[in-house]
Amino acid sequence: MGSMSGTTASHTNTDPALVIKKYLNDFWDMAIRRKWLILGFVFLGIAIGGTLAWLKVDLYRSETVILIEQQKIPEKYVTSVVGGSTADRVSTMTQQVLSRTSLLKIIEEFHLYPEDIQNQGYESVIEDLRENIKIETKGSGGQIEAFSISFAHREPMMAKKVTAKLASQYMDENIKIREQFIEGAMEFLDQELVSAKEALDQKEKALSEYRMKYVGELPGQLEANFRTLDRLQLEKTRIQESMNSINTRLDLLEKTIQDYEANPGLAGKTQGLILSGKTDPLSLRLQELKRELGKLSSEYRDSYPDIITLKIQIKNLEQEMADRPRVRGQAPSDPYLAELMNTRKDLNSQLPALKSQLADVSKNMKDLERRLEDTPHHEQELLALERDYDNIQRHYQRLHENRINARISENLDKRQKGERFRILDPANLPTKPEGKPRELIAVAGVIVGTGLGFGVAFLLDMLLPTFRRSEDAEVSLGLATLATIPSFKMAYEKSKKVVPSELESQVPENGRNLALSESVDALL
Repeated sequence: MGSMSGTTASHTNTDPALVIKKYLNDFWDMAIRRKWLILGFVFLGIAIGGTLAWLKVDLYRSETVILIEQQKIPEKYVTSVVGGSTADRVSTMTQQVLSRTSLLKIIEEFHLYPEDIQNQGYESVIEDLRENIKIETKGSGGQIEAFSISFAHREPMMAKKVTAKLASQYMDENIKIREQFIEGAMEFLDQELVSAKEALDQKEKALSEYRMKYVGELPGQLEANFRTLDRLQLEKTRIQESMNSINTRLDLLEKTIQDYEANPGLAGKTQGLILSGKTDPLSLRLQELKRELGKLSSEYRDSYPDIITLKIQIKNLEQEMADRPRVRGQAPSDPYLAELMNTRKDLNSQLPALKSQLADVSKNMKDLERRLEDTPHHEQELLALERDYDNIQRHYQRLHENRINARISENLDKRQKGERFRILDPANLPTKPEGKPRELIAVAGVIVGTGLGFGVAFLLDMLLPTFRRSEDAEVSLGLATLATIPSFKMAYEKSKKVVPSELESQVPENGRNLALSESVDALL
């Protein structure tokens, strides 16, 4: 069947220029159809943007930068007594500066937010002030090298004054914290030094008393005690030999006297044995003691126990020799017999002194043996006392060195050679408000409103699909369009005087048949 004049068959075209033109035409058609919707959103964006721009409060932010200067003297020479890291101290100072008490003083000093205080109270104003203050640290490698302080206010000059005040508080807090650290360290070290000195004196006294109490039994005297024991052993042997010699002579003398009394003619035979002019044993003993005394005096002081003992023995022996009885009275008729008796009496008088010396030597040897046995035990006790004394002395020395270091650190701070804060950039007077300009807010309102208008219009077209052109029907149905029929509604509304029933009666029968035939052809 044929097609009506004025209608053409359209075909899909993949030319990119034509595709772009098609999309632009669609966009323009949508804008024309939804013009009132789009314009409504544009006017709404203008109204909202203008209102926000008009309501925007201009805040001027002033900023200052504080540089943290490290200690100028190397740490290996002077160690700072200020504990904690710089970051910790800055955090502590920030908490103090932003505390309620500190901010309240700033509000009262600069008369900030008077209207807000009347309407909202101090607590809300303090929170607003805290939010308008910014603290930012700067550094690398975990070390803070500087930090900035900024404050925003409606008045530029007020922003500058408050920022300068905050910087001054940081400077003051830093000095205060360092002084507190140093004063606390000095006070603590002074107390510890007093306690350590008392403990050191007590331990030194205990050590001295222990050495005095166990003199002669200490490890340092062990070698001397062994030498003394050897000397006493030799002395004991000598005394025993002397006693044995005297006893032998007494036995021989008794036998000689008995033989002589029985037979006086034997006198000449035994006289040489008994009266051979031997040296006096007491004199020999006295000489031996004096030699030993001279030997010990060259090595030890006069207060040494063995020296005191030897002096007593020498004195007693000299007294004994001075008081030795002499033969008095009438000489016997036989001079030889009298001489024998005098010799026997003299030998008998020497035995008690030798026995006394032997007892003293034995006693001294036992005392030395006891000292030698107790020396290991005293050595352990003495080592414990000396170890405690050395530990306390080292502790006292370390405290003394730390006290000196704290004093030097204090002098460094006074001379501004230690760590300190320095204002690198003073608080500036801001000339432009922070945030986005008012004009940009208004423009943003227009852009957002326009975008929303077009977006809503496009969304409506997507949610309410309608074939506006023959191409849309061809794409959706996959069929070629043979003819297009104008909207019946628009054709009908051209003449409001014609009633639909009358219009239908006026259509000729052949025209009705022709339209029906064309519709059938279009469907086929």
